[in-house]
Amino acid sequence: LSELHNYASCFAILNALNYQPVMGHLGKSLQGMSPVAAEKWSEMRAFWKDPAQKNFTEYEKRLRLANPPCIPYLEAHLSGIVTVEETTSDRIGRLINMEKRRRIFEIIQTIQQYQTPPYNLNSIYQMQQFIGGKLKYDLVELEVQARKLE
Repeated sequence: LSELHNYASCFAILNALNYQPVMGHLGKSLQGMSPVAAEKWSEMRAFWKDPAQKNFTEYEKRLRLANPPCIPYLEAHLSGIVTVEETTSDRIGRLINMEKRRRIFEIIQTIQQYQTPPYNLNSIYQMQQFIGGKLKYDLVELEVQARKLE
């Protein structure tokens, strides 16, 4: 996902894995990872850190270096818009604050520039069938399987 610049999915997966109940279940699995997988896991956690802290500096650096297409992590951009909205007044005297509008436009333009070019990926029918079949478990069945593995 990172190689495809799919930052939205990277953050979603890391948030799910960092969720305390999930992390508790993954303890044994993480200990059994190969050194290569453990290194990748450490790199991913170091890069993404904790999105709840709202510090997206490293993400913004990578985004600037990424070649489109790209799927940006919208929360980072929405946080920027909220910050501009909350910290900048709508008017300067009786005039509309155009600087505020320009800053919001720049954030939206950033999102759009990375979404414009399409991905050039080939569809793999067997992979679609495999994923489609594996995702048909219900939550109760998955919980039972997780308990067996513990």
